[in-house]
Amino acid sequence: FAPRLMAGFMKEHPDIDMRLAIGNRAETINSLKNHDIDIALMGRPAREVPVRASVFGDHPLVIIAPPDHPLASAREISKERIAEEHFLIREPGSGTRISLEIFLSDVPGRIDDLGVEMGSNETIKQAVMAGLGIAFISAHTIAAETEAGRLVILDVVGMPIRRQWFSVMRSDHAISPAMATFHDFLMRKGAMYLPLFGKLYPHEGPNIRGRAS
Repeated sequence: FAPRLMAGFMKEHPDIDMRLAIGNRAETINSLKNHDIDIALMGRPAREVPVRASVFGDHPLVIIAPPDHPLASAREISKERIAEEHFLIREPGSGTRISLEIFLSDVPGRIDDLGVEMGSNETIKQAVMAGLGIAFISAHTIAAETEAGRLVILDVVGMPIRRQWFSVMRSDHAISPAMATFHDFLMRKGAMYLPLFGKLYPHEGPNIRGRAS
């Protein structure tokens, strides 16, 4: 959703120069440490560096599978049952991996061998579509694939896990007018650019859209 969000902002403020950098959690935190970026959009605020963090929308985390997976049409899949599956996971320290480790922590021995590591969400999505396993991932990264029927969200008890999207800035860094303008845009309109989760996850009923607070 970030490119669409940026495009919306730039239409309103064509005089502000913006550049988007994509990275995993460690890379993003390192960029904040080095003052290489002004604002980070993150699922969990960094603790390794002084920051001010503001919520701009809900961030649901789900388990995905290919449409022909045996559990694709199952309802209320137990944690113990889903723990038997082969997971494709992000690198240690990533936000989604930490959340998955917490979710499976009470299944004896499960997090000792969590799954096969892959370096990006895109690689994980492609691998799941190819039938190499299932994955725990941000629902906002798989909107196009679920709407096209190339991926399905499994109905697992305790899912989706509700997190939030944060706008994160260094608290010891002066806020420029451009940063303040973008931050204000995020607080007012950021949630509008998040996919409608109810359309992706029909088990929840009506559409749900993130709300900034």
